[in-house]
Amino acid sequence: MKINKPAIRSAKFQVSLMAGAIVGAAVLAIVAIMVREVFFEKYVHETFPPITTNISERAEHLLQFPPPVTAQPISANEVDALYDFYLQNQKFDPKGRLAAQLFATNSEHTFERCCRTLVIGDYDQRRRALRMLSFANINQHPTEIRRLLDYARRKAERRSEDDLVSVADQLLAQIPQGTTP
Repeated sequence: MKINKPAIRSAKFQVSLMAGAIVGAAVLAIVAIMVREVFFEKYVHETFPPITTNISERAEHLLQFPPPVTAQPISANEVDALYDFYLQNQKFDPKGRLAAQLFATNSEHTFERCCRTLVIGDYDQRRRALRMLSFANINQHPTEIRRLLDYARRKAERRSEDDLVSVADQLLAQIPQGTTP
């Protein structure tokens, strides 16, 4: 079948071509959503560099000798390294002293890292980030904590991760009412 130029330029052909493109895009979008977990999400998560002995020693030192309140904030690079160490070691610091120190000395960067983990982290990383948020000072940062917990709760609810929803609900209940917008 040979298509001549006037047929290609006709309104009927142009509308058919656009409709085909729209239907094709919709089918591709539906397929991508349906196979998201199989093909994409197991590869998309936060990756961490290997832990060096310097970082593990620094974390142990901070647990034994917390810096004074008037001390210089921990640098962003050190917060990154300590945050990575905290997330990779499930058994380390069960009382959250290192997490509390990271929030106390460089809260802005620590909240940014928690946010990043809640967005692109896998299930265990998001669970650990929620646990870390539980050690932040609720009275100093209620707005930021509520924002991150609301996001984590909505994401966990969409994914049917009921245990993360309940953890987020428990933490949200601890935030004093009337202190956030």
